[in-house]
Amino acid sequence: MLKLFTEFEDKYEKEFESDTFQVLVSVDKANVSDLTEILIKHISTNLEKVMADAVRYFDGNKESYEVGYIDDLSDPQIILGADGYSVYWCSEKGEEQGEAVIGIDYSWPQNMAQGIIIGD
Repeated sequence: MLKLFTEFEDKYEKEFESDTFQVLVSVDKANVSDLTEILIKHISTNLEKVMADAVRYFDGNKESYEVGYIDDLSDPQIILGADGYSVYWCSEKGEEQGEAVIGIDYSWPQNMAQGIIIGD
């Protein structure tokens, strides 16, 4: 499936769509691994579930990260790693506090959220 992605100098990208989500999926060339095709297939087949689970995880855990005020996640992106993937969004409400980027890391094959990443 990676052959369906647009190749750039340092990464591959493809936009995936479902009824609810439009998500840019990318993988740095340095992170292409034996799992890449498996991860792409999982995400493309389960995009609605992957995104809904990530939003649910964020909503259920954001208070413990002191970002309970963030409710404006936008511009979703999934970045594949060598052994998992991360779901990222932007937040205008978090921008003033240096919390404009919200991410959830997932390990594979457990496909379990590993925590929230908050940054600028």
